[in-house]
Amino acid sequence: EPDSVRLRADLALAGVRADLSRGGGAAYGPLRLAVRGELVHAPASGRTLVRDLLLALEAIEIHVHGTVDAPGDTAAPRLDLALSTGSFEPARVLSLLGPAVPVGLRVAGTARLDATVRGPAAAPEIAGALVLARVDVTPPGRDRPLLTGLAGEAAFDRTSLAVRGLTGELAGIPFTLAATLRDFDRP
Repeated sequence: EPDSVRLRADLALAGVRADLSRGGGAAYGPLRLAVRGELVHAPASGRTLVRDLLLALEAIEIHVHGTVDAPGDTAAPRLDLALSTGSFEPARVLSLLGPAVPVGLRVAGTARLDATVRGPAAAPEIAGALVLARVDVTPPGRDRPLLTGLAGEAAFDRTSLAVRGLTGELAGIPFTLAATLRDFDRP
């Protein structure tokens, strides 16, 4: 649209700290944070296009594409976004959780996350998949991994989780796991 507002951002911050300890959380940092991408907003329609947006927090980069529709005061904002991480190391993401992760827990391997967020902004439908590749898990107090070679996919939405063909070894014994959890948002 001719009256569109275009915003390009390329912001990198180092030494960012977040203290969530008041709410029972942890203090994080210093962290590296980056935001890069383009937003195009059309005031007449209330539509904002998200193009090649990259949100990077220390250990993971999330690529976001799609639209945010906020057509005036009468209609609720709607989302239609796709998120993708590309390959990342779960160990580096766990390191961001600080004291929430057991001391001595070690994780090796890679993962990838793809998801969509669609619908009313107040309660969007969320769906996606986490794919694991060659993940090893060493619990605290152990010298060697207990779980090795984990590979497979976990598909999720707001109320369910389905593990499809997760394979690996538990204490050297091969296994395959398929499971579905439903309605876990209910009290």
